[in-house]
Amino acid sequence: MTYNLAQVYLVQNVIRGHDKMIVKIGVSEDTLDRIKALQTGNAFRIEEIASFDAGRDAFKHERYLHQKFKDYHCQGEWFEFDEDFFFSNVLPQCEEYFADVEVLEGRPYTTNRTLKSLLSDVDEELKKVDLNRGDVYVNHKLAQINLQKAQLLTDDDTQVQKYQKVIDDIQKVINRNRDEQRKIDQEKLAIREMKRKAKDAQRNLDIFAMGYLLGVCQS
Repeated sequence: MTYNLAQVYLVQNVIRGHDKMIVKIGVSEDTLDRIKALQTGNAFRIEEIASFDAGRDAFKHERYLHQKFKDYHCQGEWFEFDEDFFFSNVLPQCEEYFADVEVLEGRPYTTNRTLKSLLSDVDEELKKVDLNRGDVYVNHKLAQINLQKAQLLTDDDTQVQKYQKVIDDIQKVINRNRDEQRKIDQEKLAIREMKRKAKDAQRNLDIFAMGYLLGVCQS
């Protein structure tokens, strides 16, 4: 079983006075470090919009998004979007796409392990989740895969159904956590955009006020 930490990220180059969103769609194993590297030598602020676990096929997923939004391409991995269109169409499409991307790899349908050892691992993985140790998503997925293997080792239909219920319950938790995180990310973005718009409005007001005062002085 392997877990690839590669992510597809969306970051914005915040250019004052520019009424479009300049967005980079790229791949990195550490999005924050990548932002720091992009910020070096860049006169404008680089802000993270979103990042998605993408597994070993991260570059394939990146190419898919580049192709999907090719009509908005401006240079390299950079794209230009209207703000409303980005938040109402582009970002939701990215979130929906990556909701179905599996970053864990393994063979859940074959095993040479004993039922006891598999169930012991399931208990350990779920215990890590309860203690908030390690990557919660990975621990949940490992528990599901080991339960799928356990289903192969028992002839008791009742036990198979019992394991399936736990698998399904874990999936509900995974989906709920994903939706909650998505909501948090969207709220952060909304707050960031409100602050940016407030600053722009204040700057425009200052410019108007200065122009008005100059006009009064010259009249």
